Amino acid sequence: MGAKHPNFELKKCVQKSVNFIYVYFIYCRMSVLKKVSDKSKNAKRSHHRRHKKHLFISNIRPHYCPCAGGKKVHIYGHNFKSIKKVYFGNNIASDVKVMDYGHMTAVVPSGDGIVKVRIINKHGRSGIFYFIYEGAPHINLINPSSGPLAGQNNINIYGHGFSKTTSVKFGENSTTEFTILSDYLLNVTVPNQYQTQSVDVQIISKNGVSNLYTYTYLPIPLITLSDEIDITSLNPDSGSINGNTLVTIAGTGLTNAIAVKFGDSYGTVLSIINDNMITIYSPAGLDETDVKVVSPNGDSNPLVYNYLHTPTI
Repeated sequence: MGAKHPNFELKKCVQKSVNFIYVYFIYCRMSVLKKVSDKSKNAKRSHHRRHKKHLFISNIRPHYCPCAGGKKVHIYGHNFKSIKKVYFGNNIASDVKVMDYGHMTAVVPSGDGIVKVRIINKHGRSGIFYFIYEGAPHINLINPSSGPLAGQNNINIYGHGFSKTTSVKFGENSTTEFTILSDYLLNVTVPNQYQTQSVDVQIISKNGVSNLYTYTYLPIPLITLSDEIDITSLNPDSGSINGNTLVTIAGTGLTNAIAVKFGDSYGTVLSIINDNMITIYSPAGLDETDVKVVSPNGDSNPLVYNYLHTPTI
């Protein structure tokens, strides 16, 4: 046989080199993929371990209570094991009970304002969750700070902590006739008083009692006989036998009015508009009766008011 062609040997050598490079490339690629896979698995294990031990608060119900504390709350979250302490601000909760891995109860300590809640266990501390202490109401201003002995006038009380108001005291008298306009504003209908004096106003709420603020009941102004009341019209001059009809009375000297009589009964919620006009709600009554305005100098002239019977069908 003849000698092999030189190109044949060259091709054979090149082929071996290509095969070696290909095998080496595959080996390197597999090594890289294995390292990436191992890192991914290790990262997942590490994340799982961290998540398993992670302590956090997701909710507190209710998230508020009076400043005195003593209220039981439910705390929800994760990893509630080996609990050491529960902090509300700088104070420690009492009677902590772990119900399960994500639910516990605690009795809130005393505090004030908005505080941060943290849980401490053997793994460390949780993130923060905010809790609100609702303080007792506080009065900054009463406007107007004076009014008639008969009461029934409305005043505004300014301050804060009014959202849980249950009653308002004027000296020894209490009233529940009020409207909570906001946590900072209360509109109150003043109760009547029997003598001229200044009294302490105090707001009673579910979160405690307020400071005291002075309200003055004004004396009835003295008048002369020439200032006697004279009434000229009633509008309307008739209404239901059940009463509660708003009647406008026109005349002169009406700023001296202290009451309005319908026969032997008295109207309610007297409002003095000016010296020539007042309003009053009629009492229940029957048939025709005389209306008179009462003043310190006596009764006014009478005007006739008719009680209307509901027609039968």
